[in-house]
Amino acid sequence: MQLGSTSGGPDPDRPGHSIRSIYRGNHRRWLLARLKRVLQITVVGAVAALGLFGDAQTGSSISGEIIIDDLGSGFSKSGGFLETSSGGYLGHYYYTWNATTTDEAFVVWRPTIPATRYYTISAYIPTPHAWTTSARYKIAHQSGTSTVKVNQQPILGWKSLGNFRLPAGTSGNVRLGDATGEAYLSHEIGFDAMKFAPACVYQTEAQLRDDAQPECRGTFVYDPGVGNYMTRSQLLANSSYFVSKGWSMNFLWYAPETTTTISTSNATQWSACPFGTSPHAGSLCPVSSLDFDRVTSSVPFGPTNGTFTQGATLQTWAYGGSFIARVCANFTQTKTTPIPKISGHKFEDLNGDGQWQQGTEPPVAGWPITLYDPDGTAYPVQYTAADGSYEFSITTRPGTYSVTEGQQAGWTATTPQTIPVTVAEGAGSQVFGDRDFGNQQATPTPTDTPTATSTDTPTDTPTFTSTPTATPTPTSTPSQTPTPTTSVKPKFDALRAKIAGLSGPPGIRVSLTSKVNAANKLVERGNECAAANVMEAFINEVKAASNTNRIPIPMADILISQATIIISQLDSGVCPLDPDSDGDSLSDSAEVTLETDPGNQDSEGDSLNDGLEVLGLDTDPLSTDTDDNGTPDTDEDPDADGCTTVAEVGPDETEGGRRSPVDSYDRYDVGGPTQSAPDGVIDLANDILGVIQHYSPLGEPPYDVRFDRGPTIGANHWERAGSDGVIDLPNDILGVIQQFAHNCV
Repeated sequence: MQLGSTSGGPDPDRPGHSIRSIYRGNHRRWLLARLKRVLQITVVGAVAALGLFGDAQTGSSISGEIIIDDLGSGFSKSGGFLETSSGGYLGHYYYTWNATTTDEAFVVWRPTIPATRYYTISAYIPTPHAWTTSARYKIAHQSGTSTVKVNQQPILGWKSLGNFRLPAGTSGNVRLGDATGEAYLSHEIGFDAMKFAPACVYQTEAQLRDDAQPECRGTFVYDPGVGNYMTRSQLLANSSYFVSKGWSMNFLWYAPETTTTISTSNATQWSACPFGTSPHAGSLCPVSSLDFDRVTSSVPFGPTNGTFTQGATLQTWAYGGSFIARVCANFTQTKTTPIPKISGHKFEDLNGDGQWQQGTEPPVAGWPITLYDPDGTAYPVQYTAADGSYEFSITTRPGTYSVTEGQQAGWTATTPQTIPVTVAEGAGSQVFGDRDFGNQQATPTPTDTPTATSTDTPTDTPTFTSTPTATPTPTSTPSQTPTPTTSVKPKFDALRAKIAGLSGPPGIRVSLTSKVNAANKLVERGNECAAANVMEAFINEVKAASNTNRIPIPMADILISQATIIISQLDSGVCPLDPDSDGDSLSDSAEVTLETDPGNQDSEGDSLNDGLEVLGLDTDPLSTDTDDNGTPDTDEDPDADGCTTVAEVGPDETEGGRRSPVDSYDRYDVGGPTQSAPDGVIDLANDILGVIQHYSPLGEPPYDVRFDRGPTIGANHWERAGSDGVIDLPNDILGVIQQFAHNCV
């Protein structure tokens, strides 16, 4: 064995000691060590043979790693006596007995580093001649020197010393001496191979972005390529993947592109493709399940690697504390949803200048406002609130939206009736407000102007003589009060226009319009009292509809107000009680006026009640085909729920009966995923699965109003309120299941 020079010159590494004196000291040390070895080798060997030495972490094989063996280049030893032993990393290693405070022997592993970066440094611990509890590895790195103490006793194999940033070249190294701080010659120290593996550890985002090490990029959820950031178009091209991981499309569309600073003191929990996954440049993580990690000492991209050693600022799409990192598409476990809004007001433009003078010009409630998305699809109609306001929450893609006001009789627009609004990517929860609509109410022109004179020439013309003859008298006296027929008709027309603007299924519009038409006809035929009674029924239906989500409350208030004005003109308080002899909901006087039989519920014998036809279906109770379209009134489907009128008034609920022919909410025939309209049968494939597929207890996508019903409002389970904004288990999924196999075909 090479013991070094035996000359008496000074040892340059140990001032005050000659090489010869060191040699003699090492010879004595060797004799003591041999004695100890004889006593301990059997015990240590037996323990090793029994497998009681633990294995070190082996880690993943990483390309670019550098391993310096004790017999290879880059390894040097110096100082005292080192023995050799078989075994270890490549069948050979050195060992010696320990010194206490000053190294008498040491070795150095000095790699040639191709480029400055972090490396995971690992020492190979052999057995059995490595059982010190305090091997002191000194790592020279870019920032200085660090000492790592290792207990070699329970280890056989690779032991990580940590991650260190090594400069390019050969200045980075690891040194291990024999001074352990333990009692002199009490333990053996092993010296074997040292591994330097490129580590996925960074101080800045730029280091991560530009790291070409394939294994490090394997933790990326999406790898945009070395030196690149993921773009929004790439994010949206892979939207189905991110939605499957819990992200909303609204986040992918509207989360602002920004920077997010993460610190070593936070506990951000975020995803990573499992470490060791093959690199996937330009594509998504090929592993379906992602790792999540939460730490406070560092901010990792993955559970075992990909770590920032300090706080870092990342390019992100972020909103409400959630983010997706653009450098790698790794994301937070918590997720939020930005919702842009478009809002404005409806006001009465008294001066017609197209500007709202708040405080002097009143807001207008109950006015229909419609929003169209960039693809031309309409959002559900909104009616302005009591303060004239409206607000739409955007849940469709970015682009140019169109917000449009409805038209009302007697009003003239003073502002554009359609306003374009561009909602851009990254809008966050921006409110696009002050999209206001102004209208000026037309001044009514009297339709009946009384004439003060007749077209006839009076026969007695006064003559101015000494004796007057006769006082002239007009032959025809004008009427000073317009009849109810002429004065109420515009109000009926305005009420019909309001009803036509109602959104949702057609049944409620048909039913309310039929009452207005019936009242109008009764007025035209001189029966104002019966007309007033019909309008009372109109008000009751509007109230019930607003309580069951069929009519917005602001719109209901407007309808009730207008109907009340009509009633006040028709009923002066002297209308007598009006019986209903046949119980068809039409009073006897109304039936006489309308020429139906007050003693027969079905005057023309088509199986439809006269009251239902007049007050609900808007059909002629004296005709079996009111519109002459070749389809009998009984076979029409006014509420568009898939069942004919005669089926819905029938006695068997399983055949579509015991329902209202003007209420589409009392049937759960929704058409489903394979049909665009109800088909008369409530089945599994189209209806039950259709509702389940649109399950949305919070009203977010995939919510679809067509699959939505409210809670029960009657004695029967199919009697339900209108859409309540959510598709849930008790009202919707169980509701459609209860109607399974109801068939009106």
